[in-house]
Amino acid sequence: MRTRYVFLCLFTWKLWHDTLTIPLLSFSYTEIWAATTKIPTVEDILAMLAMSPEDLEKDDNKQWKIICLWYFDRYLPIPAKKEFYGEDIRYYSLYMDKMNVNGKQKVAVTVASEAFGLTVLKNCYKKWNNIFDLKKKDPKAKIPAKKEDPNYSKYVGKWTEPKIGKIPFAGWATAALEFFSEIEEKLIKLREDDATNDHKKAKYYMEIMRTANDVNEANPTSKKRRGNQNLPMAQAPKQKKVRRREE
Repeated sequence: MRTRYVFLCLFTWKLWHDTLTIPLLSFSYTEIWAATTKIPTVEDILAMLAMSPEDLEKDDNKQWKIICLWYFDRYLPIPAKKEFYGEDIRYYSLYMDKMNVNGKQKVAVTVASEAFGLTVLKNCYKKWNNIFDLKKKDPKAKIPAKKEDPNYSKYVGKWTEPKIGKIPFAGWATAALEFFSEIEEKLIKLREDDATNDHKKAKYYMEIMRTANDVNEANPTSKKRRGNQNLPMAQAPKQKKVRRREE
């Protein structure tokens, strides 16, 4: 997984307050922006995942519902990879469902992929917010790349340096591996609990994505469909072939 794609996804969170109004949520993203000026944190996401569909539907929890929609429809497809959790999959199947890939049964979003995505978010949270603020003031501004620069520390990861190689966790601090393991355990518990309740949460996540994107058909079709033409991630560049993390 390339963190620049995740950054692009987080960058769109910052733009949504100006560009979108989804009928499903019956409120503008401007309202959410007023209450949520920063991109969701890992702690925000875990808190959202712990909430029931009934709680997420309460008027007082609109900001949590938008985090939920953003997480499953925009963020999670990045670490999971498009071929496993693209639009033709996530609007029709639960995120832990298995599918046939080259004769093998593969989970759409593995726990490992989800945990790694959250670890990247934790690692880059401060850096990405600072990059956004920098580019917002001056789109041509250059990100400090030398340690001698007094602002250099604002643009590096919590557990990594900018150039850490292409292998996941190569060059990462031990604390990142520990965080990854802790997140993995929490995600496993959340999935196990939901499984005992007939995957009620997972079904809810899929339904709010379907509604927000005007998906009515029971199965994916060859017809090109785009419920919200101006969803920022629709213009994201195609990802290169990279190995995803398996369970």
